[in-house]
Amino acid sequence: LFPYTTLFRSGRSGQSLSLSGGNTGIAIGNSSTLDGAYTNTFDDDINTAMTVTCWAKGLPGGWNPFVSKYGENGLGWQLRVNGSGSTPCWTIRGTGGNEDMSSNIGSVDGSFWHHYAGTYSAATGVRSLYVDGVLAATQTGQGPLNPSAASHLVIGARDGGGNSFGN
Repeated sequence: LFPYTTLFRSGRSGQSLSLSGGNTGIAIGNSSTLDGAYTNTFDDDINTAMTVTCWAKGLPGGWNPFVSKYGENGLGWQLRVNGSGSTPCWTIRGTGGNEDMSSNIGSVDGSFWHHYAGTYSAATGVRSLYVDGVLAATQTGQGPLNPSAASHLVIGARDGGGNSFGN
């Protein structure tokens, strides 16, 4: 953790993690079935309802995730940036219909910290994306997601399964 006291208002301080070095991400241990001590926390336990949140300063570039559990080829999910690289996107795979849901509030600057939250419920059929506490997009008619059990939960990257990290 690196202290970034200059990013906060006067008299406040905090910590953050810098992933600006390129080819950098954090894989969460025991979140892939390939881990010896796999814990089914981020797969079957959340395939019908979940909330994913993160704070981020800057944008990771086109289609790259802030946080993910794969989110490609019909498996998993990603809280990421859309292809243009300036609009947040909440991707759920396996729900049918439009799996990539981008913010309708426009571009997000890369100069300040922003809070991103993706919510999802197969029971209500609603998926929503919030940016800084403001509803940025919502979609109805969502079904269950297809978990990506062989992939790690990753911050700042994506695991295609089998420790195949990228983006």
